[in-house]
Amino acid sequence: MTNRFKAEDFLGLIPPKATADIFTLTTKEHPDDAILQIVESFKSNKWFILELQESYMPSQLYGQLRSLSVSNRLDIQNLLGSDEKEMIVEQPKESRVVVITTNEIAEKLGNKFKGVFGAVLNI
Repeated sequence: MTNRFKAEDFLGLIPPKATADIFTLTTKEHPDDAILQIVESFKSNKWFILELQESYMPSQLYGQLRSLSVSNRLDIQNLLGSDEKEMIVEQPKESRVVVITTNEIAEKLGNKFKGVFGAVLNI
């Protein structure tokens, strides 16, 4: 969590052989777009960096992040933009999901934020 750190800055901290996709979530974005991007990142064994710029965590995205934190998989149903009605996507061992936000936004999200994320790095 930070006040100045941006998702692009984090790219220099990932392992040298790893690549990452960045998704910036705001109220203008549909949460299913973020979930689809996670799926695409996993298909390519990439890291997924989610940057929260607003105190906005829609329930469908929260549920998928929670599923990842508990079982290392996505359990998706009726995802907008996908032809499949149901998908179970395992997180590859090479992939990671990193969420970047400010202290202020994390505090506003409260338990919704803390309920999903294990280790929190405060920069």
